[in-house]
Parts: sequence; C-alpha cells; structure tokens
Amino acid sequence: MIQLRIFGPHLIKSAHLVAPDSPRQAFYIIWIERYGDVFRVCKESGAGGKTLHRQAWIFETVEEAEKTFSSRIKAKANPNRRSRRKYRFVYLLAQGKTDCREVAGGRDEACAMGVERFQEKEKEI
Repeated sequence: MIQLRIFGPHLIKSAHLVAPDSPRQAFYIIWIERYGDVFRVCKESGAGGKTLHRQAWIFETVEEAEKTFSSRIKAKANPNRRSRRKYRFVYLLAQGKTDCREVAGGRDEACAMGVERFQEKEKEI
C-alpha cells in the first residue's frame, strides 16, 4: 500500500542570498521544510535568474536541519571566504515571521546583515 500525503511540505525557515558584485548576479536560496516525519534542508543556486543547481539533505530532527541550514549560510555569507562571490541577505524568514525586519528586530539593514547578527537573531527565533 502506498501512503498518500494530503499536504505538501511545511516551510519552517528560509533565506535568500545574492552576490551583487558577481557578473551574472549569483543567488543562493536555502530553506528548511518538514515533510511527513522528516526535515529537509533544500537549496537552489544559480545565476542570471536561472536555477543551475538543486540539492536536498534529509534529517530526522529539526535540530540537525537547523545546524546544516546555519552552517551553509555562515559559509556563504562569510566576507572572508575564498570565492570571489560575496553573498548578502535578501531576506531571512522564519516560521511565524513575515519579513526579515521582524527577524532582525525591525532593522532595515536586516537583508544585508552580517553572519554575527544572523547568528544572534537565529537564537531568538
């Protein structure tokens, strides 16, 4: 017997980063979703408005998913990373929050916040 899922995945948290100085406007979108009994961290990346790579990791607990989500964002948003692409936040949304200013305490610069500020606010979510 095949189990049918009545509802699709439930979004828990997502982030969208862009590399504004990259020639083709590279982007990186990552999110955590609950799908049945498991949690997935999914990412899409690309340039020029086209998705060039999709990947997903499956976890048994939301804590494991959060750890991967945070480490991927930390690596991408690190201003000292080796890559020429320096990513900045476009938005960070969490369950129950509607825009990045809510997550970042009302600050308009939330979409361009650094890794340290993201980590501080992530603990509050």
